Amino acid sequence: MGKSKTASIFRKLGYKVFDADQTVHNLYDSDEVTIRAIGKLCPSSIIDQKVNRKQLSKCIEQDDGLLKKIEEVVHPRVQEVRSQFLEHAKQQQYPFVILDIPLLFETGRADELDKVIVVSTSPEIQRQRALARPNLSPEKFEWILKKQVPDAQKRKRADFIVDTSISVEDATSQVEKIIAVLDPK
Repeated sequence: MGKSKTASIFRKLGYKVFDADQTVHNLYDSDEVTIRAIGKLCPSSIIDQKVNRKQLSKCIEQDDGLLKKIEEVVHPRVQEVRSQFLEHAKQQQYPFVILDIPLLFETGRADELDKVIVVSTSPEIQRQRALARPNLSPEKFEWILKKQVPDAQKRKRADFIVDTSISVEDATSQVEKIIAVLDPK
């Protein structure tokens, strides 16, 4: 959809962004509690004392119930890191922060936020961008889509929408308009 690029636009414009995906990467690389717990669920995913995402993905594809178990391990850890981020932001009196959360609606977290920005694009562009990623097959893309809230529903629930289908410059203009509302200096 362009979510990461949109988050980087906010960063470039001087706003703090919590990146849930990056937090998961960090937990998989260095958090002993997370690594140990995932190792119990999928031993083959631990390589060199880290969670190997590619191997973990293979395990999840083979076991329908495993994803939920992984989420039960990872989500509380991500929430801890996010809480620390928010506490720091409060102490620093940031006007607002961006929480880059890929499965916001799917995890029921949208109601915890003051405002929701949905990053969206056409289904064709979404598919093209997704399939350009390494290790993402058309089958896996469809599997992922089935587990997500449809884009039309996300748009209906959003306070703001950033449409990334035109260009980075256009998305930047949309972000600047959102900032003008959220931080009207």
